[in-house]
Amino acid sequence: MTTATARKAEEHQPSAAVINLAEVAAKSLPCPDMSLDLNHTALVLVDPQKGFLDPEGSLWPAVKNGVRGNNVIEHLEWLLDTACSTGMLRVVCPHHHDHRQAESVGVGRVAAWANALPGRSTEHVGEDGDILPCLTPYLQDDNAVITGTHRLCGLANRDLMQELRARRITQVILAGMCANLCLEGHLRDLVENGFSVAIVSDATAGIAIDGVDARNHNMHSFRLLANAVWDTRETILRMYGKNV
Repeated sequence: MTTATARKAEEHQPSAAVINLAEVAAKSLPCPDMSLDLNHTALVLVDPQKGFLDPEGSLWPAVKNGVRGNNVIEHLEWLLDTACSTGMLRVVCPHHHDHRQAESVGVGRVAAWANALPGRSTEHVGEDGDILPCLTPYLQDDNAVITGTHRLCGLANRDLMQELRARRITQVILAGMCANLCLEGHLRDLVENGFSVAIVSDATAGIAIDGVDARNHNMHSFRLLANAVWDTRETILRMYGKNV
């Protein structure tokens, strides 16, 4: 480092402003959009499981603020109810939870952190992989599919791609957990495989630790990668074929 560069570095004062990437994305990035072909559209939910969405779940301490703040569980129910009413294919892509071995990456690392918090009980960790009970009534008919599990972020989920292609699906409405891990992983994989994807922005939550909400940061990625970013209300109207 030269003397001049060192002097500049010493004199540099970081900005006191906290940048909210969600607000930046909303103001500066183009808002993507697409029209739904309802005959070839599926609702895909990633990781709607107790480990993420139940207060006893291993990941709950890291996502609870976002889940509650976005009303994620209620929004997932609305989406599923609408899909049932309209005859839309529903696909659930669950996360693999194996607490017999210590995972060193992804949600396993977050779960290890959360389960070590004071007052946390690990009594229910064996139920982390169960789909949230309030969602299961919407997954009982032949137009609902539960794929094989994924271990990290869902990339190369062959079951999902096969199910969608077998049913001539070309468009996906994507929601679920977590915004900065498995949901974005599935988004990238679907787009890479040629599907058009709409993200439901308030039917997801990210890992939020030390005051950093990953979902806000992921709004940048969603607007860059997805074909559309809608909230639950707009998504439901479009699922009913209404123009918004």
